[in-house]
Amino acid sequence: TPTPTKEQEIQEIASREIGRMFDALGFGEPQWPEAVGLALALDNNDYVIKAILIDPPDAKKLPLPLVPQLISGPAYVSEAPSVLPDDTEIFVSASIDFLQTFEGMRKEAEIKAKAAPRRIPAGGKEPPLDIFAAFEKKAGFKIKDDFLPAFGNEIALAGSLKSLQGTAPFNLGPTPSAKPSPESGDDKQDPEKKENDAFPLLLISVKDREAASRLMPHVLDGLGIGEANLIAQGEKREDTELVNYAGVFAYAFVGNFVIISEAAKVRRAIDAPVHHQTLSSNNDFRNSRRWEPSRTLGQIYVSPAL
Repeated sequence: TPTPTKEQEIQEIASREIGRMFDALGFGEPQWPEAVGLALALDNNDYVIKAILIDPPDAKKLPLPLVPQLISGPAYVSEAPSVLPDDTEIFVSASIDFLQTFEGMRKEAEIKAKAAPRRIPAGGKEPPLDIFAAFEKKAGFKIKDDFLPAFGNEIALAGSLKSLQGTAPFNLGPTPSAKPSPESGDDKQDPEKKENDAFPLLLISVKDREAASRLMPHVLDGLGIGEANLIAQGEKREDTELVNYAGVFAYAFVGNFVIISEAAKVRRAIDAPVHHQTLSSNNDFRNSRRWEPSRTLGQIYVSPAL
């Protein structure tokens, strides 16, 4: 087995730590709807299936019944298509109440931590920390008070079918053993097109760009990979600053979002609005959602190319 590179070690540690925090989304009892209704309609050459889920009166607003701590935010008009490239194959967006979601995750994580076997550290004074308290201690900021207020409600994943099938939301990239797909002749000619399909684009809406930008490097400290900041390189593209972590991942603030993925994909997301080649201008995308109300709690788009 080849020895992992420093970049692969960073990727593995970050994926593991984010995964541990995301596990808390599933803590608690699932909330199933009281009733479900389905309808099928023929719209020109398309079959349209519509469903209605009726929740109990006192139910939490959950986008997914099996994820009891993921709480829906207010109805919104998705802005992510205005920064995504027009050839995006799959796009998933949702409005999330991050404060309520975090408080639910934190509460359940504390319960799990207290129920776990106690390991008394050296000195025997410091109580065991749950995953979020441990993150905050290393990061040097409070998630509820400092981090969440900098961000809005919309979160989105976008990319190819391959990227969303093979990558969980908390993975930063492929496993060290993953092999790159063969490149076409065009890709070899144009380095800007060399994209790793194993990476989706992660978009999170931003309310306070200055605060979010200041906190991003400290997030890596909280994940235990603060040394990655030593290999970060700033890159100016159009009027946007891209931060590239030596090919491990990159991020940039584009429009009202911070976009995280591998560098080539983030560059394309920066270029798309500049050249007016965004998903919001794609006729297939616009036609696919013409029946929807203007404000929703979430949406999933699959390109006809698939």
